Amino acid sequence: MEINKIFVVLTILLIGSMFMISGCGTQEEEEKVIKIGAIMPMTGNLAYFGDSYSTGAELAIDEINNAGGINGKKLEMVLLDNQEDPQTTVTNFYQLFNLRGINLMLIPMTRPSLAIKDIAEQQKVIVFSQTITYVNNSFTFKDFYDTAQLGKEMGNIILDTNSKKLCIFVLNTADGNNIVNSLKQGYVQSGGDLRLIEKFERTAGTQIDFKTSLIKVKDAECDGLYAFLLPNTMINLLKQIEELDMTNLNFFTVQIQDPIIMADNSSVSSLNSMKTTISSWFSVDTNKNINYLKFKEAYIKKFGKEPKGDTAYTYDDVKILATAMKKCDDVGRLYEGDKINTDCIRNEILNVQGYQGAAGVLSFNGSSNAQRDLYFEIFVNGSWISYK
Repeated sequence: MEINKIFVVLTILLIGSMFMISGCGTQEEEEKVIKIGAIMPMTGNLAYFGDSYSTGAELAIDEINNAGGINGKKLEMVLLDNQEDPQTTVTNFYQLFNLRGINLMLIPMTRPSLAIKDIAEQQKVIVFSQTITYVNNSFTFKDFYDTAQLGKEMGNIILDTNSKKLCIFVLNTADGNNIVNSLKQGYVQSGGDLRLIEKFERTAGTQIDFKTSLIKVKDAECDGLYAFLLPNTMINLLKQIEELDMTNLNFFTVQIQDPIIMADNSSVSSLNSMKTTISSWFSVDTNKNINYLKFKEAYIKKFGKEPKGDTAYTYDDVKILATAMKKCDDVGRLYEGDKINTDCIRNEILNVQGYQGAAGVLSFNGSSNAQRDLYFEIFVNGSWISYK
């Protein structure tokens, strides 16, 4: 009996030690994973953008992990759907931060990024946001083109095409208002005549009827039309321009080179018929830039489709974040207690200058608002070429 008791005790101790070893192994594995939160519109009217941003981040994380991670520590993205709703974004933010301890996040688009910017600063959570609106926050890094620069440069381009009377179609959003204000400065102050501004609700989606507004363009005798709209609504606008036989306009816009638009035959037909079509296109010549072409090849290999224009931004941002983490880890400052040291990472990001990314050259130079060049293209004989 005594021997049996000893055997039972030894068995219990052995099983207990196995669980302890197994538990330690699991903890060690968890310590080797650095989680990045992503709050994006994966469903709803703007799911198109969520797919664009999330896949760019996913590709970057794969490449970083395949190259050894952050000194052996793997990256993992935790993706939550906000449908681009500000309140849902705040809820998702606290879920990632309070329940999962994540203090590195990707939160694209203007309304969500503005909703959490103050909370992010209070909690010292690093956020990369792809928005054209300044966030003025030391922990939220804006990586997109600048609206003031866009308005100034596009205003000069519009005047270069001899478009003296301009009409504008924009989304009724903060970004739309910023575009209008910057165009006023770039176009009107240089002698242009801004005759009409029409604003459209983003929630209307593809159902927007532009014909009434296009008739106003005719009545205003505008020779140029600038449009700042979502890709699906842009397709509808181009179709209705052709239906009303208004393709004698000089047409100016943003990111119309998007694959979803260029895959639509009626849109391409309308663009071919325009007197002139000029569009800004992020920060890089996607036909010639080596870094973008490498990114594009890797993206197609992984996802079986071409990347959208803004996909390269989250790709670059994850790469920059990883580089900053590695620099902090190299000097033993990646962690502060059991949490990621976001003070160290923030300082490394602020020092980024001349980063050669897939979306072009990026610098922060001590500011949380990225400096990106603007790139413009003109549609000629069915192809986009650089506008100089």
